[in-house]
Amino acid sequence: MIESEYSEYLKGKSVALVGPSTSVNGKNYRFEIDSYDIVARVGRPLPIQDSEKQDVGTRTNIVYENLWWWQSRYKGTDYEGIIKVYMENNIILRYVRKPSERLTQFKRVNNDRVKLSVSPLSVMENASKEIQAVPTKGYLAIHDLLSQPILKLKLFGITFGQVYPYRESEGRNPLYAYPDKFAVGPTGSTKAGGHDGRREYEETYHTYKRKDKRLEVDEGFLNVRKQIDITEKGEMP
Repeated sequence: MIESEYSEYLKGKSVALVGPSTSVNGKNYRFEIDSYDIVARVGRPLPIQDSEKQDVGTRTNIVYENLWWWQSRYKGTDYEGIIKVYMENNIILRYVRKPSERLTQFKRVNNDRVKLSVSPLSVMENASKEIQAVPTKGYLAIHDLLSQPILKLKLFGITFGQVYPYRESEGRNPLYAYPDKFAVGPTGSTKAGGHDGRREYEETYHTYKRKDKRLEVDEGFLNVRKQIDITEKGEMP
């Protein structure tokens, strides 16, 4: 899928971006999320488990990926099973990272079966420059979607590691059982795996409050605002 096709697909649409944070637990977001024209996901294993659907919805149109799991140490991964899930649900895989051997390998195995779309390199470059660190998939997904002609974007379960996002997936799906160094506490170390969750949160909050009226956030995102001190850029005393 070339970039113009991806932009046309999103043009004028409302988009829900659903992340891995446990901040959505018990929130019953299912019907709100499923009401959006497009449901994009990042950092959540597919297929969605029945126990999760009431909080994270049932639909998936796009998955944002950097294919980090497509590496030699994950040789036991059922790649064909993953590809089958994407194909059966007509899901677009949107790759957000610099072109790499991972992408080359995926293309070779995929053989044009899963709809693949690669974000412009400028998305990665601009996001990296903004936070002076390696952006997470979630941060890149937000940047990428807001660069498209969408109607609006609402974030669900996106807290950039500020509320222990990955714990529930551990032990269930090896693709999302991150090492401890990737788990960032509410007010602890902000950097993990080269990422800076605190800075990503600050910049996203600033975008929500000041820069782009298309961006909306859920309760969990706003609760993080109460936990950490943020100096809003451009805020008058």
